[in-house]
Amino acid sequence: MGIIKNITAGDWKVLVIDETSKKIIDNAVKEDDILNHNIANIERIEERRETNPTMDAIYLLSPQPHIVDCLLADIERRRYRRCFLVWTSVLDPPLRRRLDSSPLAQQQIAGFETLSIDYFPRESHLVTFRDPWSFPILYHPACNGLVKRHMEDLAQKVWVAALEFCTYYTDVVPKLRLLVYVCRWVNILKYDITAQRTQYMKPVYYVPTLPASSLMSWTNMLNGTRIFQRQVHGLRVY
Repeated sequence: MGIIKNITAGDWKVLVIDETSKKIIDNAVKEDDILNHNIANIERIEERRETNPTMDAIYLLSPQPHIVDCLLADIERRRYRRCFLVWTSVLDPPLRRRLDSSPLAQQQIAGFETLSIDYFPRESHLVTFRDPWSFPILYHPACNGLVKRHMEDLAQKVWVAALEFCTYYTDVVPKLRLLVYVCRWVNILKYDITAQRTQYMKPVYYVPTLPASSLMSWTNMLNGTRIFQRQVHGLRVY
């Protein structure tokens, strides 16, 4: 909410979001709280909207290629007077270059910020990423070429979430403990799973053929993997 309040600065603006960023917002704040900070309307970038060339817009977006396409389409149509861009995580360099190379974008973009909020808090010390494709990417044989990039993305998300949590600690020791623990997780995500995944690929690949009532089979399969046991042990230690 702080970033929206700083950008509006008492002037009315439109807030433009996408499907992913909406889920993040809905998980954290109420729509009425957003509207109370000089937001005239909340619109979805994927949907048809009226042109409003007399009003500035705050774009709170997820850094995905199709979202950048939608943003550039808005800019080309001059849908709003000026654009204040706020990304939920770091925009990939090729996507950033698309914005930088557009003369119209350079004219209309009045601000560019990154919040690094691409996660969903569940409790004070628990977050999820809600990525339904993570499991098949990691363990399905047809997704071998996607594993490296996916591991890097997961490691980045874990690290960013940990740094955000550190801002709430006042003592140095808890901060160091948390960062050391996260370093272990990042190491597991980037190296250990890649080394171990071939051992579990076959049993996981055939799990969908089990009866719907065999949830215990999933549990036994996970409990039987060394990496799962080490992660659970690490959580208990922490």
